[in-house]
Amino acid sequence: MGATGLSADPKVYRARLADQEDVQLDAWAAELMRDVAKRRGVVRVVRDFRTAARLHPWDLDPDSLAAIARCLGKARRDGTPEGFRTLRVALLSTFNAQGLVAPLVAGAARLSLDLDIHESDFDMLRAEIADPTSALYAHDPEVVVLAASARDVLRAATVAEQAADWESLWRTVLARTSAHVLQHSFPRLPTASVGHLDVRDPSSPGRLAQALNAELAARAPSRVSIVDVERAQLRAGLDRWTDPRQWCWAKEEVSREAAPLLVEEYLAVLCALTGRTRKVLVLDLDDTLWGGIVGEDG
Repeated sequence: MGATGLSADPKVYRARLADQEDVQLDAWAAELMRDVAKRRGVVRVVRDFRTAARLHPWDLDPDSLAAIARCLGKARRDGTPEGFRTLRVALLSTFNAQGLVAPLVAGAARLSLDLDIHESDFDMLRAEIADPTSALYAHDPEVVVLAASARDVLRAATVAEQAADWESLWRTVLARTSAHVLQHSFPRLPTASVGHLDVRDPSSPGRLAQALNAELAARAPSRVSIVDVERAQLRAGLDRWTDPRQWCWAKEEVSREAAPLLVEEYLAVLCALTGRTRKVLVLDLDDTLWGGIVGEDG
């Protein structure tokens, strides 16, 4: 305690600590975490700090999530952190998906997964899949995320053509790798093309997205999982799903605020693929299964 220069007396220390500015407290906390990290390791410190503060990763701001991702990346260079499993993931997108990486890495750490992520350049999804010598295949991914933009629903004239295009991409990835594919479903665009008539027009983006999602789900083989992007979008709110400024500046379709909600959809699949799900069998005190009053009464 005396290292802060406040006081070695606990009572005086606490009184003086309450008078300090947040900036000073943050600086002391960062210095303390660096010192402890040297002794215990970065991953343990981040996990212990989050547990002590009872924080969920989504309680942290984007800069803090990015800092955690950097710490985990540094730890990986010294080998897989103790108790973690390394999972090679390729994130291919038709929009700028950089804002998804930090929350994905931080969220996976809660599942004791150390993600080694290859992120494609902007709108290079199809080019990387087509090229057998691309960085995608050099990474030898165990999971490939195909992050499609809502605007991609207008890429082809018909739903059948669109579905056939994505199915062709799946076949190529599945043939050249042993990876499991996470395919984005198509969310709603923030604006309706013909206003209130959108819902009645079969060619409107909203109607096309619904039809394409159903078609993709019907065509998906066992090694392809459909990520329910629309569910994440509804939780975030349509107006908060895309930050118009970030879309214009950097073509980021998913806002930093909404990114953790989409990442939760990814993590649900990763949890199942890596055996991190848990089944619970509930018994009564006399070791009999109980379905509640409704179950007993029919």
